[in-house]
Amino acid sequence: ELFQAIWREGRPVAVENLLGRLNLPWDPAHWQNQPIQDDIQIIDCCTGLIQPPPLPQMTPFAKMLRQTHQVIPKIKDWPPNADFKDVFPDHFADFMQALPFPEYTLRDGQLNLVSRLPGCFIPPELGPKMYIAYASSDQPGSKGTTNLHLDMADAINLMVYSPPVDDPTGPDAPPAAAVWDIFPFEDLPKIRNFLRNRAQRLNISFDDPIHDQSIYLHTGLLAQLFEEEGVRPWRVLQNPGDAVFVPAGCAHQVCNYANCIKVAMDFVSPENISRCYQLTTEFRLLKHRHLRKPDLLQLQSILYHAWLDSEVV
Repeated sequence: ELFQAIWREGRPVAVENLLGRLNLPWDPAHWQNQPIQDDIQIIDCCTGLIQPPPLPQMTPFAKMLRQTHQVIPKIKDWPPNADFKDVFPDHFADFMQALPFPEYTLRDGQLNLVSRLPGCFIPPELGPKMYIAYASSDQPGSKGTTNLHLDMADAINLMVYSPPVDDPTGPDAPPAAAVWDIFPFEDLPKIRNFLRNRAQRLNISFDDPIHDQSIYLHTGLLAQLFEEEGVRPWRVLQNPGDAVFVPAGCAHQVCNYANCIKVAMDFVSPENISRCYQLTTEFRLLKHRHLRKPDLLQLQSILYHAWLDSEVV
């Protein structure tokens, strides 16, 4: 009931201490032994550029461990072109049974409206997917780990690994393994206005400053955003075993203070269905071939079959 009360208000939720629910290893030592996929991409967080493909004998983790710190490598959406359930069935089951609020988060959860699609439909790709990245910084001049963006569906992101800190109480110890900046849905126009004004001063062009996923707001820019637009995000600290729930339509960004492995999955809750519909309309207005243009959520089909189910009930 507490989760639903917060969720109805469009606010993010953090659930701690879930690591004990996981029964399988999720650390780099385990994943180094997994076979590499030809289409995997390693991205440099500093530049956004794709790094040279790993050698055939090197797994993504081995590749990352041999990188210098001149780049901050990350791997997102792993496995890229396959269902996690098919590639890693045991870890899929381990992840799913560890999730809180299964009525929302499971594929067949009663409050996950995607579950209303009949079996003859090819379901939308909502994960889970793994996200692997080195430590970065949120200080001025830094690029963080994941640029500002928003998703059409609700999301849960569970950190399954980060190395222990030698001295967690030391002066140089980070406050957490990662930090999330999550903005209220209602502040999207102000955020866009701030980013467009800044782009104009720097002679940068956008199709959409949020959907383009090309900007990370470091602490200096966050301060300017508050000063100019009165917008301040929810700052959510995440450590191993912590799950972060992000409502559909809330712009958000992430900075890993430490090397992290996370697993994320999307779902569609009744509370945020109106936002999903509004975002579907937004995406249709983007330029042709924009990376966010296709409606991969199949929202109209989900709504139609949810309505049919309600009629039966």
